[in-house]
Amino acid sequence: MYLPKPISDFLARAEIRAEHEGMSSADVYHCHALSGGKKEGYYLKVEPWSASVENEHRLYRWLYDGKRLPVPEPLFCVAAECPVDAGNSKSTEFLSAEFSSVENSAVLGRTYGYLLIRQAKGEILRQPKYYADPVHLARLAAEGLRLLWQVDTADCPVKGNLDEKLKLAQEELCHGSYGKLDASVPYTKDFKNHAEVFEFLVKHQPDVEPVFTHGDYCLNNFFTDGEHVTAFIDFGNGGVGDAYQDIALCVREFIKRCPGAVPYFYEQIGITEIDEEKLRYYMLLDELF
Repeated sequence: MYLPKPISDFLARAEIRAEHEGMSSADVYHCHALSGGKKEGYYLKVEPWSASVENEHRLYRWLYDGKRLPVPEPLFCVAAECPVDAGNSKSTEFLSAEFSSVENSAVLGRTYGYLLIRQAKGEILRQPKYYADPVHLARLAAEGLRLLWQVDTADCPVKGNLDEKLKLAQEELCHGSYGKLDASVPYTKDFKNHAEVFEFLVKHQPDVEPVFTHGDYCLNNFFTDGEHVTAFIDFGNGGVGDAYQDIALCVREFIKRCPGAVPYFYEQIGITEIDEEKLRYYMLLDELF
């Protein structure tokens, strides 16, 4: 596996194992390396460079450096060309909030994003032991949302507005990137294909009440010590957006894995009357990402 400097130097003696959790196009590796005489855990995420990859790199830096949320330390955020001859590679290391474009990437070869973070503290909530206690699971999920919503978005580097997301979805449609809709998903049953979903989303954009959103608020993207939320990961779809972006994806996962948690979840986040149209809208939007 090609790794750009300085990641290749940092992981020179590390044990690296491929991970298969999640549905994104990224390759994820669990790494163990000696640091200060003891073995430390890290995660390396490698994927084709795109706007969402750049956004994730920006958000990790912004969140960690500003102590805005408990996120693993991002050690290296690198955009690099994966070369035929590794000795002639060009890379740009993004270690500040200011990002520059990657020069000549379209001419010289495909550019990839390399993100190396420390292992998150705690454990993911996507486990049977948490499903067994819907009240506790709902409380932890609600606590995570409140942490996200408390983030001051005034200088957030990523404004994840609907127009931008729909533009990206339109580009994917033009490239023929989507397969078939999952017929078993109830909220897509009225649509024949992703193009129809896209048309619906364009015509029915809801009003947005902006907060900081995770963008993929599922039970494998935040961690707990059993009592409190200890860390968040995977911010490729994060940024300023509507609270229902995260509410909808969390509810969708509860319905699939722990339906009994749903009413407690609404109670914990203070919703007495759920906006079903908004809930469905953001579930449908996620079908395009």
